[in-house]
Amino acid sequence: MSEQNNIGILGIGTYLPKEIRENKWWPIEVVENWIDDKRRFSSAFDLDALDLEDLSPEAKILIETLNNLKRKPDVFEGSKIRHIMEPNEKTTDMEIAAASIALKNAEISPDKIDFLIIQSTLPDILLDANACIVHKALKLPAACFSHDVSGMCNAFLQQLFVAQGFIRSGIAKYGLLIQSSGMSRLIEREHPSSPFFGDGATAIVVGPVPKNQGVISIKNHTNGGLGSYFTTGVPGKRWYDEGRIKTYILHVSSGPLLNFNAVEQSKLLIESALLESRLDKSELQFYAGHQGMSWFREVTQKAIGIPRANTYDTFGKYASLVGSNIPLVLSLAAQNNILKRGDNVAAFSPGSGMTASGMIMKWMI
Repeated sequence: MSEQNNIGILGIGTYLPKEIRENKWWPIEVVENWIDDKRRFSSAFDLDALDLEDLSPEAKILIETLNNLKRKPDVFEGSKIRHIMEPNEKTTDMEIAAASIALKNAEISPDKIDFLIIQSTLPDILLDANACIVHKALKLPAACFSHDVSGMCNAFLQQLFVAQGFIRSGIAKYGLLIQSSGMSRLIEREHPSSPFFGDGATAIVVGPVPKNQGVISIKNHTNGGLGSYFTTGVPGKRWYDEGRIKTYILHVSSGPLLNFNAVEQSKLLIESALLESRLDKSELQFYAGHQGMSWFREVTQKAIGIPRANTYDTFGKYASLVGSNIPLVLSLAAQNNILKRGDNVAAFSPGSGMTASGMIMKWMI
């Protein structure tokens, strides 16, 4: 491990829009059409056609969970409410609000921020960085490096990996990482996965901390050969062709491959990060799992083999907030005293493409 300082989370801010969308917002006839719809995340598997003998132990855990889920009549899969942006609200409004809270909680003034990295599912303007709009609103220094990234669900851990390089190298001291979800503007009401997404933003202030504190190890994985599943654009065309941009399923067959790979990578990446951290699974007190689907945290926690680690689920109350999921889990778990100062934390998230990242850190706030 490097003799230089580690990177630590100094403060977290969250912003959730005021409007609440309950399950009754979807018409009964729409819900009834979803019951046998094979486009649903959990139903994108032909479970009866799979040969369990050919599957990895991690994949078998996933299939067992999905079989149990399939027997339940709840098409909302445990999601009950989600926060939705106001008609005139922009993702930069949410990002600015979350960042302001994070800076206050970290007790770091805006003029101390050396870099800003933002991920937004719904940028205000294509080809203009949300980072520049947020930079101006927060009155960050002109010398602050400002950058937009993609990453989708895996955005936070990817941002943290980049930030780690900035801080460990000594070229920067404090950074601001922001994630936001504006999926309600992109996914149509009739889409069977529309209940699974909400809107909101999270922000994290990072800075140097002593060795063996903060982020100890981050491991990454990329597999671009699995195909695209859930995407945004003009269906049947390029995203910039004529037509309304919306979220849709591109290749149904890619769903099982992506999910199997994600579950398998959860075990491989966390074990690799633990090895570098010189920690054992039994020493993990908390697991921050991605909340993209109702079953994902449970399945990956079982696959990793850390059943005794505390956790916190947000899917039922907020649905998926894409790149904001893990920061929201960390923030709420800490507020509810489930995640405590000094706890060893594992975090895992996949991202479309596909990418995946696993992290080990010592919680400090």
